[in-house]
Amino acid sequence: MQLGVDVEAYTVGFGGSSVHDAVSAAGAQQEPQQQQQQQELQANAVAQQQEVLSALKLQQTQYRDYIVSSIRITAGIDAPDGSSSSIATAEGLAQVHAQLAPYAHASDIPRLVESVYLAASAKTYLAALKAWAEAVRELERRCRDFESCGLNSQGSEAAPALTSIPTPSLSSPPSPASLEAYSQAAFQAIEGLGASVYAASVADYYGTPVAQAAPTLHAVAAAIRGRMQESRHALYTRLVEDLAHALEAASWPPPLAPTPRSPDSAGMAGDADAERRASGEAASTAGPGDASRPLKHHREFTGFSSDPARLAQLHALIACLGGLQQAVQPEEFQRLQSILQQANASGLDSASPGAAPQALEEVPVLWAASAALVPPLQARLQAHFAPSTAAGRLDRPEWLFQTVLRLVQEHVGHVASLQPGLESAGLGGRCHMAVEYARAMRDATKAVLRTARLPALQEIWEQEEEGVAGELWRQQVREAIEFETKLAPFLGAPQSVLASRALPDPLLAASVLRAITDDPEYMAVWIAAERQAELARLQEVMDDPKAWMPPPPEDEDQRAGPGLPPAAHSQGGWQQEFNPPRVAEALVDIVSALVDISRSTPNAEAQKALLDGVGGPLLEAMMERLNGILEQAASSNSILSEAWASRVGACVAAARYLHHMLSEMLEGPALSRLHAAAAAAKAAGTDSEAQLGMEQQQQQQQQQQQQQNLLAASSTADQSQVADASNMMVSQSKGGMGDVVVRHSFTPALLNPPVLAAGVASLGSLHREWGLRIAQELALTFGRAAVGYKEAVESADSYPTHTGAAGTVTPILEPAMAQLQARLHALAPSLDGPSFRDIWRAVTVPVNRFLFNYVATEAFFSQAGAHQFAVDCAGMVAVFSPFTKRPAAHFREMLAAARLLTLGDQDTQEVVRKASMQAAVGEPLWREPWLAQLGVGCLSAQQVIAVVERRL
Repeated sequence: MQLGVDVEAYTVGFGGSSVHDAVSAAGAQQEPQQQQQQQELQANAVAQQQEVLSALKLQQTQYRDYIVSSIRITAGIDAPDGSSSSIATAEGLAQVHAQLAPYAHASDIPRLVESVYLAASAKTYLAALKAWAEAVRELERRCRDFESCGLNSQGSEAAPALTSIPTPSLSSPPSPASLEAYSQAAFQAIEGLGASVYAASVADYYGTPVAQAAPTLHAVAAAIRGRMQESRHALYTRLVEDLAHALEAASWPPPLAPTPRSPDSAGMAGDADAERRASGEAASTAGPGDASRPLKHHREFTGFSSDPARLAQLHALIACLGGLQQAVQPEEFQRLQSILQQANASGLDSASPGAAPQALEEVPVLWAASAALVPPLQARLQAHFAPSTAAGRLDRPEWLFQTVLRLVQEHVGHVASLQPGLESAGLGGRCHMAVEYARAMRDATKAVLRTARLPALQEIWEQEEEGVAGELWRQQVREAIEFETKLAPFLGAPQSVLASRALPDPLLAASVLRAITDDPEYMAVWIAAERQAELARLQEVMDDPKAWMPPPPEDEDQRAGPGLPPAAHSQGGWQQEFNPPRVAEALVDIVSALVDISRSTPNAEAQKALLDGVGGPLLEAMMERLNGILEQAASSNSILSEAWASRVGACVAAARYLHHMLSEMLEGPALSRLHAAAAAAKAAGTDSEAQLGMEQQQQQQQQQQQQQNLLAASSTADQSQVADASNMMVSQSKGGMGDVVVRHSFTPALLNPPVLAAGVASLGSLHREWGLRIAQELALTFGRAAVGYKEAVESADSYPTHTGAAGTVTPILEPAMAQLQARLHALAPSLDGPSFRDIWRAVTVPVNRFLFNYVATEAFFSQAGAHQFAVDCAGMVAVFSPFTKRPAAHFREMLAAARLLTLGDQDTQEVVRKASMQAAVGEPLWREPWLAQLGVGCLSAQQVIAVVERRL
């Protein structure tokens, strides 16, 4: 019934005494004609309101009557025997009426509208329930017809019911007519189940609006669903039992021990002989029920193709079971079809098992393999490799894995002959029986681990010494990883994957390691075992004093390089990109192996837990030892003393090597799952660690910007000149020798690995901190040794200014230079190239500043003193000449001042004139060719004048 009334409009105008009084009061003040019009309008409004109320009540009553009648019909269908259920009683109907029409007697139009909407929704829902109930009733009828069909050999009579069906004959297969009738009845029942599943989805969709308001109706849905599930379970049980009987009649399963006839029995990797001996020993001690022995009525298994009639029976049963699984799990098979279509569109053969490895985990293992083909083998494996048997030794986990691999390898060809059954079910282009057999065998192995072997390992961990139990856990994991790699070809993995030994994530998702990673207690024990073993291994290396020494040069003549002085021939470390001590290489090897193992975990969560739980403590132990050595050196007189210089340098080189190698390792493809998970969490804004990483990255960028601003503010030359001088900046201020400015390689790295970020960042911080401290110590030592040099230059009245030969360094400055040179050469063998380069370049900044700001622009120079200052500047450049081909590029301001001080008067006046002209037009001095050629273009006009004024 449809109403042509604007309910909203009348709801707004629905009356009360206040409205009526207001209208009457206004009408009393108007003319009688207007009063009469107002009265008529008011009467019409009241009449229309009554009409709306009556119409809504009528419609609600009609809906209520329909609901009651529908419930009676639905309740009648609800009972399998046709009797009415409790919902059809007077009490049940009253309860439903109260739920669907709570405002049936209300005079409030919005409430009536709500009640009508609820009743309308219930009407649609009940129609869906009726269709669902009818589909289930048809399903039950078809299941009864299927139950009456038996798989009988020729001359046998069909059994009347499921409970009275005898075990199929093991001697002869069923007749073709019996098999045809059986398959037809099974597919009709499966078709009925598919219709019921679809009707259930429709009912669930329409039941959402009334889910909270009418729970009684959902009780009806629950009853219908229960009947549908009972029929589905009965159908599944019958098909699985019939397939299991047919497999048994075909002499399946084969024995666990390798058969002499098997061409593949001799090709198993590992200790096959020991495994076979253990198998024989277990068979002789386990008693008559040992699972490795075939049943008495079994013949030796020779394959399914040896009996065509039995093979036809297996094909029919597998087709029926495959059709049932598609009807029960339609969404999973739809996703599988979508993935294969995408693979086909990408040029891959969708009929190949390896075309789309990710499709393997989009659907559960086919029931034909997981419920019928593999369970007998799983039972034998469970009994044969129990920890109490000879073959179940916990220190030989490879025996179980080798047996499973052999069973797959020997019989995968036999199982492939069952593929026509899947093709009959419409699964030929999507599933492969051989792959499903391998998947089911992997799940069976996982079950054996989870129920028998891992609990025994856990018990040993709790009762015995952790060192012994830990090694058993680690051995179990590594054999499981090897098993997954060898099983991959049978799971359809492409050859490219097998060559790289990096299994795709879909294959890893169902790995046997899930028996460990899915259990938090097992996962914690495994992590503890790995952590204990790797920490002990690292501790052994760290306790060796030789492991902290820099590696010896391979060939001193080649490592020194051409054109270097003899003193540099023993300094091979500074010429290498990395110069790590053995302890750093050991930690990288340990973490690299750990990353490889973590790549084989089933998911990103397990990978992150393993790396954080094992790698984190390893980095903490290394940081603790590095900090201990460096702080002990700092507590001595000098970190650059003869006793500590090489050890401090080795620690700095180790920190840089570890930071670089671990950063690259953690940013590599082995952690692709973690990077993808972090990116997804970052995009969703739900990962707190990702947010923290972003904040740290922003702080590091701010620090880098501050350093760049500091360098730019303290620059005394143009940016292009500074870049040519290896980014070394010289401040115009007259700072002390400890004011060390560093290059960008000392700035924080901006990497943000998804795991071990704090440990890796701490290594980078240690490298930066102690690189600066070494540079600062070198600069301060030089400054303290050079005290009084300005006064010595000022007091010179003849050249040379000392008793030595002309061209030699001032005696007061010579010890400072010699000490600086000796310490640089002492550090060079233990440091790597980038670290040593950053350190000595950082030292040149305050040295250059000291000689330019404190001496060249403060002292008064006679002609003799100026010549001596130029000689001293050349000597300072020579200190750094073994380490760079252009040492003068790091002392431009100092050398420019020496040139200005030693120029003739005429040239000096020309320099001042041209510098003033450049300053007047706002141009830098290096744009003037003569000044640039003279070597003073790096200075400003003010600096030129400040130096020239110091000439006497």
